[in-house]
Amino acid sequence: MEEITRLNAVLDASLADKSVTPSAIAAIRLLMLTGCRLSEILMLEWKYVDLKNHALNLPDSKTGAKMVILPPSATEILQFMHDDEERDKENPYVISGKEKGSRLINLQKSWIRVKKKAKN
Repeated sequence: MEEITRLNAVLDASLADKSVTPSAIAAIRLLMLTGCRLSEILMLEWKYVDLKNHALNLPDSKTGAKMVILPPSATEILQFMHDDEERDKENPYVISGKEKGSRLINLQKSWIRVKKKAKN
């Protein structure tokens, strides 16, 4: 629990100081909360997100189609992202990349920054 608390504090600080993009922070939090694979989160499209029923309907995971039931905290993150006025409504991806209409391709650099801050 201590590690999760410290990680969340680092994610909050990284969001505040803009050292990690909001998309990368959301991806890390969704990975922590859902148990999804990295590729499932990075390639997640809004059409697979069911906020009303608190679920992700993944059509093609490693094991085939599956439903992921979301905990309330994950639903809150997704709802916030969905309602964000700065979100590119034309981008089908939940975890957006730098280019318009793209997805985040690599979380490695952001994760390294977060881990380094968490160790201090």
